[in-house]
Amino acid sequence: MKASVRLYLIPLMTICLALLNGCSLLQQPAAVELGSGDVNITVPSTIKVIAVDTREINAPSLYAGSYQLRLPAGVHTLLLRYEENWNSMEDSGHIIRSAPIEIRTKFVAGEKYRLQHSAMSSRRDAEQWVQSPDIRLTSVQGDISGKVIHGPVLTTSADTDVLESLQSLWRAATPEDQARFREWMQQHSNR
Repeated sequence: MKASVRLYLIPLMTICLALLNGCSLLQQPAAVELGSGDVNITVPSTIKVIAVDTREINAPSLYAGSYQLRLPAGVHTLLLRYEENWNSMEDSGHIIRSAPIEIRTKFVAGEKYRLQHSAMSSRRDAEQWVQSPDIRLTSVQGDISGKVIHGPVLTTSADTDVLESLQSLWRAATPEDQARFREWMQQHSNR
């Protein structure tokens, strides 16, 4: 009897160990994190963060799931857009993108934030939604809706100096914009 139990027990244990090993391969990969700081923003794969405070972000390209954006506490401006690949068996490469959306708010250290948009179940839903997109930043403090940006969006690469950015903006400005900026500088130089 002991020999027959051993005969079945060894293969059974081998199968169990193999299954346990296989289960460990199915575990979720480690979360993708961008940036650093005490503020944590969960970003779904369908939202691409373009820039934070005009500095370009190299957001991961995920098929599904989410990633974490970390920032220092304080006032920040997020520039983002909806971007999702709505391929079908008949049609490939159908990426739907919204206009850029800006969210500016004061972020509190230790608080958890989440970027969200309405759920879309079809490509048609997505095509209609991007005509008037609504991306929200949610937290325990409530929801903040983003503002759609119509017109050009100016960002700087992460390695660009702030002075270089200002100089580039100045060169690109119209004479009227330069005059308005000079007035603004004079008004704020006494502060």
